Amino acid sequence: MDIGSFVYYNGAQVICQKSNTDFYDSIPVSITSEIIDYCLHGDPQTELTMEVKDEWFSLRELDYSSTMNARANPIVKSLEELKRHEATKILLSGFNQIQALISKFDQQVNILATDNNQLIQIMPLGVSKERAITRLCNIYGVGLDSVIIFGDDHNDLGLFQTIGYSVAMGNAIQELKEIADEITEDNDQDGVAIILERLCRY
Repeated sequence: MDIGSFVYYNGAQVICQKSNTDFYDSIPVSITSEIIDYCLHGDPQTELTMEVKDEWFSLRELDYSSTMNARANPIVKSLEELKRHEATKILLSGFNQIQALISKFDQQVNILATDNNQLIQIMPLGVSKERAITRLCNIYGVGLDSVIIFGDDHNDLGLFQTIGYSVAMGNAIQELKEIADEITEDNDQDGVAIILERLCRY
């Protein structure tokens, strides 16, 4: 029985139950290591964490339970241990040299600033939510014009420009609201459920 498919890490991992496949993209070790060194040299106080498939690592103890609603905080690893991994995604909080970072690495990785530019997300080159959804639609034989998407931040802009019907959350960035087909309530006010319940009545 097909119980659904899932997209993680802004499209770096796609799990498809229908085809029983797991598509996974990562940043090569050499580039991961170079980015970590560059960011820490530029700002030693930045909060650098790294996701590797289903694991979340950091260089020091961090408590994200209240700010990011995380179920668990990242596992502390040494610098050398972090640099030995192929990162699914590198996350930077409090890093204030984003333009220099983009200039140096934009030909090697995909860099996005979200959360009011407070969080920098670094993914494998070519990775995006719209690419992942397109891949799933091809497997299921579903046209992009028949898909409904919900979003709230810069990493959803490509989806809104690609998918058939887009719904911006009430707390979404203005750029999404301007191109959305519809705006719903905030994330914490059941905005997604409101739309789905209405559609299910038809």
